[in-house]
Amino acid sequence: MVSFVQPPVLYGFDPEIQEDHPFDNVWSAGFVAKIYTNEQHNEVRRFMVDSSAMQELKYANNVFVLFRALRRCGEFWGQPEFWTAMARGYSTKPSYVRELVYMLVDARKTALQRMRRVHNSPTTHVVDEFIAWLDQYGPYQPKRRQIDGSITFFHCSWLL
Repeated sequence: MVSFVQPPVLYGFDPEIQEDHPFDNVWSAGFVAKIYTNEQHNEVRRFMVDSSAMQELKYANNVFVLFRALRRCGEFWGQPEFWTAMARGYSTKPSYVRELVYMLVDARKTALQRMRRVHNSPTTHVVDEFIAWLDQYGPYQPKRRQIDGSITFFHCSWLL
C-alpha cells in the first residue's frame, strides 16, 4: 500500500480543497505512477533529483490525461459504465476517479474565484475546458450513445 505524508498539490487549484482530499490509499497510487509520463524525456529528467517534484509532475500528467479523456468521452457522460471505463486507465476504483474529478473541478473553480493571479498550465487549461463543457451540458447530459462492453478509457483517451 502506498502511503503519502503529504498529498500532491497542483498549482492553479485551491490548495485547501486538495489537501482535504484523502490521498493515502492504494487507489491514489495510480495517480502518482508514471503511467502517462515518459521518464526518458529530457524535460522530465530534470525533475528526477527532487522526488516530490517528480511525484507532482506525474500527478499533473495523469490528471491532464484524465480530463482530456473525460472531455473526449463526453457522449458517454452519465452512463453507468462511464466511471468504470475512466478508472481502467489508472487501475483504480470508479468511485475514486469520480471523487478526484469533482474535487479538482471544485478546487479549480475556487482558485479562479479566490486568487488574484491564478497559475495556468496545460493541466489547468484542460480542466478549464472540461468545466466549460460540464457547465454547458451539466452532469445529467442526455445519453447520445450507449457504452457497449468494449469501450474503455483507452478508446476515449486516445482520441486526443
